[in-house]
Amino acid sequence: FEFNDKINFESFHGKLLSELFYAPSDIPDSPLLMRNRFIAGHRLNWKPFKGINFGLNEMVIYGDRDPELVYQLPFVFFYAVQNYLGDRDNVLWSFDLDWHINEKINIYSSILIDDFDYNSMFNKINNNKIGIQLGTILDDVIIPNDNFFLEFIWTHHSIYTHKHDINYAYNTEFNYPIGFWGGPHAEHLNLGYGINKWDIDWILSYSYSKRGQVTDEMIEQYHRFDYNRFTGPVEELQLIELKIKKVFLNNILVQFSLQNFDWLNPNFDPFDPDDDEFLLSSLSKTKKISFNLEVLYNFNLPGLNSPYH
Repeated sequence: FEFNDKINFESFHGKLLSELFYAPSDIPDSPLLMRNRFIAGHRLNWKPFKGINFGLNEMVIYGDRDPELVYQLPFVFFYAVQNYLGDRDNVLWSFDLDWHINEKINIYSSILIDDFDYNSMFNKINNNKIGIQLGTILDDVIIPNDNFFLEFIWTHHSIYTHKHDINYAYNTEFNYPIGFWGGPHAEHLNLGYGINKWDIDWILSYSYSKRGQVTDEMIEQYHRFDYNRFTGPVEELQLIELKIKKVFLNNILVQFSLQNFDWLNPNFDPFDPDDDEFLLSSLSKTKKISFNLEVLYNFNLPGLNSPYH
């Protein structure tokens, strides 16, 4: 919905693959069936001034029933609805800012709040599970056509989870969340410097990622669970990468990268850190250098320009 040139609104409803199964009690010898999991969301974008964009988002994840008609209405306040329905669904809020201070400086930030509780928001131990993102992109830092980027992400140790497993914003089968790839109990730093020389992009970057365990106690007692971060098994990854990219004939992208990995516990599963197979075979530190060469070709649909032009 485009209200005017400064405000627009988006809404969606969809179905998620839960990978959680049950045996129907009313059908003898029936195979296991997958439990329903749904997602609905809406977003309000506001551009009060040139170069500034605010975003307000609300999302709900629910399941173990048919789609709720009320969650498919675009202008309904999900937080109030899920309380009316018995407080059994998972509502997430997020707020984001994208600020282009000028043509050379861009600052962005977002905060995600899972299971917001205003009664305890200023207490040391509270119901609010938070995720924070801060970043900046600077152009023409040292010479023309160069850029510097920096981003940091931090997540609470039980974000994306819920008292009912069907409402996780996380697929524990594939170890991947909806949103930040690191999931709960994680942090990520990424920085780099890039230049364009001889019509070639040269990018040198460094990233550091760390993930800790997500135990049943953290999930079930998150509102009164005092925990020191990264106590117990953890996964750590440091990556230094040199990437070189060149476009040929407007349609062919050739990309070469040289990567240096320093990886502690690469097969770590946050939701099952005490898995015997992991403890026996994966408590290791891997160091390696990797070379990658990619050639991508894009063809144009009628009336569209090349994506690399």
